[in-house]
Amino acid sequence: MTPTQQTIGSFSVLVPVYNDAPVLSKQLPGILEAAEGQGLPFEVLIAENGSTDATGPMAETFAQNHPAVRTLRLPEANYGRALQGGIAACRREAVVIFNIDFWSPEFLGEALKALREADLVIGSKTLRTDWDRRPILRRWITRSFNGFLRLFFGFQGTDTHGMKAFLREPVSTLAAACVTDHFIFDTELVLRIQRAGLRIREIPVPIREIRQIGYRNLIRRMPEVFRNLVRMQRALS
Repeated sequence: MTPTQQTIGSFSVLVPVYNDAPVLSKQLPGILEAAEGQGLPFEVLIAENGSTDATGPMAETFAQNHPAVRTLRLPEANYGRALQGGIAACRREAVVIFNIDFWSPEFLGEALKALREADLVIGSKTLRTDWDRRPILRRWITRSFNGFLRLFFGFQGTDTHGMKAFLREPVSTLAAACVTDHFIFDTELVLRIQRAGLRIREIPVPIREIRQIGYRNLIRRMPEVFRNLVRMQRALS
């Protein structure tokens, strides 16, 4: 069987969570239902990182009540480290990353099919502008950041954040090599996959924010983003 004819035999759904108890209780049953609907062996790995609410105990309860659910408890509130540790802990052939408030059963099915001929599938928020229902400033930030990546890092796609699916091997090795954390980890991983010459495919996905992100939080993240971009530039150069 050639690489372009491979069939995915199993998959992991990796869900990073932080202080997400109300959203987790509403969204995880739907994720489980979508995963079960694929007709393949699967696991759902909840990567809880530094939560101070009931997210951790709630994730443990889900794991006790559903044999396909596992939990990874990390002490630090760090989205990038949750993804990096979660990817290393996943056990199935393919890995699908869903944020608890941004996921799609349609993407899950399409991505698993697309992985027959790709190593990474990205759910792009920008391929279909009419599917992006976020506030205009949020859309502008996404497009500006992607333009920055194209100009300074040679990025060839349209998005690096959000839903994605990939073959655990060889991507897990690239994930382990990433030096950035927080919200730049996604970007570094995609850039490393591109530079390794692996096969990348993008699928347009509709986006509507379940939770509004405060712009003050975005501003407070800027020093962290800048530090991680410097780290990424040094590592990739």
